[in-house]
Amino acid sequence: MAKNIIRYCRKCQQYTRQSYVGKIKEPEDHAFNCFATIATLGGYQIAKRIMDDRVKCYECSRCGRIAGDYPPV
Repeated sequence: MAKNIIRYCRKCQQYTRQSYVGKIKEPEDHAFNCFATIATLGGYQIAKRIMDDRVKCYECSRCGRIAGDYPPV
């Protein structure tokens, strides 16, 4: 079940229902992840999940535009 919220769509110029589609994927170093996980006995993976600050993306139900939920600067 998708997470639906009411948000403003810049393309439609009105509030529409938008579905959560995931976070922006970033490249990561697989060898470093394996080494750090083994060296810290799994503590690295826990810290990595807690400190995750990737941008959440939502898709407009009316026009299909995918927009990121960027934090205010």
